[in-house]
Amino acid sequence: TDDPKIKRALLRVFRYVDYPYSVDKLLAIYNEGNDELKEVALESLARFKARRIHDLAVYNLENGFYIPESLGLLGKNFRGKYELVLNVLKSHKDSEEYDYHCLAMEIRKIFSNRRNPKAQEILLFDYYRNRCSFCRKYIVAIMCKSKCIPVDILEECLYDCCEDTRKNAGRYKRLLKIAST
Repeated sequence: TDDPKIKRALLRVFRYVDYPYSVDKLLAIYNEGNDELKEVALESLARFKARRIHDLAVYNLENGFYIPESLGLLGKNFRGKYELVLNVLKSHKDSEEYDYHCLAMEIRKIFSNRRNPKAQEILLFDYYRNRCSFCRKYIVAIMCKSKCIPVDILEECLYDCCEDTRKNAGRYKRLLKIAST
């Protein structure tokens, strides 16, 4: 179909299941589509791992295009662009289109399977900026798994309003004690 509304509705399915055709077709839809179609194409592309997808994400983030969706592309395609991601988070201003929370969800997706202390600055920024206790639980878990949680944050997390955050912090603190003995 050439109808953008129908095309957009059909593409939304591929946010949850793999697109059955070549990634090239999704990239073509992205390149030719209107803003709404581009957003859905990016969400569908996030399910794939390819250098071109990483490069598209980096280009968009550097130029301020489709920020949440472009961060979503890095979930499977992150290649060490820590400073870029941090700069995107720092420069974000909430708007009617999206708020910081949707960026925080993408940060969780990027770093939940990447245990690297290099992400500490990003994770700490998210820890302080995001007001959602549900998201904080994941950020704390990622910092613990990455072994980059500062001691003062770890202590603070022992008294968090979220039980899972308290449990994660307590478990990690016990592991630190065991490792130091």
